[in-house]
Formats: sequence, C-alpha cells, structure tokens
Amino acid sequence: MEIIAHRGASAYALENSRASITLARRLGADRIELDIQVTADEVLLVLHDERLERTTTATGLVRERKYAELTGARLKNGEELLTFQDALSITADIPLYLDVKAEEALEPLVWTLRRHPNVEVIVSSKSDSFLRAFHKRQPALPLSLQLKGPDPHAVERALSVKATFIHPCWENDPDPVGALKKSLEDFRRAGLGVVVWREDDPHRLREVKALGDPIRGVTTSRPDVARSILKEGLHGAFPPSHR
Repeated sequence: MEIIAHRGASAYALENSRASITLARRLGADRIELDIQVTADEVLLVLHDERLERTTTATGLVRERKYAELTGARLKNGEELLTFQDALSITADIPLYLDVKAEEALEPLVWTLRRHPNVEVIVSSKSDSFLRAFHKRQPALPLSLQLKGPDPHAVERALSVKATFIHPCWENDPDPVGALKKSLEDFRRAGLGVVVWREDDPHRLREVKALGDPIRGVTTSRPDVARSILKEGLHGAFPPSHR
C-alpha cells in the first residue's frame, strides 16, 4: 500500500511547494501527489486552485494569466511559483500522482511527459473526457478516476476511460470507510485498484489498512504518520508504468 504525499507533506509545509515536496521525501512518502493547473499560454503550474489568491501573491484565474505576467509572483511561503517542469527536477526518481485540475492541460502535459519518459506517473482526474483524451495520446500510462461521492456507475465510468485505479475523494463523508466498503467488492471484481482519499487520522488509517486488497494507496498530508501505521504488512504497491 503506497503512501502518497498529498500536495507534498502539506500538513507541515505549504501545499504544492518545493519545501512540501522535499519534506515529503524525507518523511518516507512512496509517491507524491501534485495538482496541475495551466496558464493562458499553456505553462503547467503546480497549484490546486483555479484562482491564484489562496496560495500565491498573484490574483485572478490561472487560465487567464500568461506565465510572463506571473514571474514576479510568489507562493505564500516566499518561493517562486512552481512549474511542473521545475517540479520534475525536484521529484527526480520518486513516483508521481498527478491530479489534473484543468482539461486545457492535456496537450502541454502530454508534451512534457513524452520528454520525460523515465518519470513514473499516474494521471488522475475527475473528468471522464480528460482521461479518455489522455489515454488516446498516452495509452501506456495508468489513469485514476476520481469520485466526489458514491456513484452507482463508478465501475462503468472507470472502465470506459481505461482507468487502472479509482479514487474515492470522500474525506468529507462522515463515514468514508463504511461508504467504501459498500463498493469495494465491485471495484475488486472489475480489477480496479483503489486510491483512498486524503487521510491523516490514525484510527481511519488503521481501518483502511484492514481493508486489504484492492487498496493500492492512501493520500495523506502526514506521510510520517501514515508510514508508522501502514508500513507493516504492505500488500500491493502500484506496479511501475511502462511506455
């Protein structure tokens, strides 16, 4: 079961920052989750929000700003804005889990990943159309379909976009583990691995660990806490992607 650092070690450092990525590696993450937005001139930025204000000193919608207009902006921790290209030099040999927030990121993401064939990456999105289009361009890379809530058509949707994994983003559910149990057998029969929502609570992490197969990874902003609970009896990390 992989420990996937949610926006890096975001409980301890600003999310999607160089500091957060570097710390996640030190705290034992197996994989790092990064959010991907895209500027008006198709530069990929490692940011969660479609707007800039929450985590940067800039303002407005990312998709409406050209990268040159943002060169003076900083992340709220004082770092320069992080492009995906720069993030690849920081993450180096650690596998990535990309949460693509903007469908417009398709072409620049395909272009970038083709120029970095040794990067082990899983591409995740809540958009069926994005995943379908990405698969046509990069059929060898594993995909993960995000679910914002229980969906009776989840398996059908995942298989239709050629996803390898399904990602229930159910951290706001009062009982996410109970909700997952209701669908777990369907996911297992369909051959879909499961990536669990962001979970930092030790009790729930133990509940997730007890679920066993087909849980393949847990996203967490506290990779050190997750590792202390999940490191015993690991049962199925992600297989490496091949291109």
